[in-house]
Amino acid sequence: MYGHIQLQGVVGDPIRAPLVNVCIKPCNEPDSVNIADGFQVLCGVAPLTSTEYDVILTSEVINDLSQLPVASVCNMQCVLM
Repeated sequence: MYGHIQLQGVVGDPIRAPLVNVCIKPCNEPDSVNIADGFQVLCGVAPLTSTEYDVILTSEVINDLSQLPVASVCNMQCVLM
């Protein structure tokens, strides 16, 4: 962990969130997994209290993310009989 940061939404009180290094990479299809390498981004991480996830990324991170290769494999569920 790299310390903490105060996160403030449009409404509500600010929260103290830990700073962590997160590996991000593009996602392709809903039932597939990208097995290509991602890259590390230092982020403030807050508890998820809804099914909607918002993230704010800089234009530099967006550009880097768009340059990453995508190597998707099908994510199939195994059924043992």
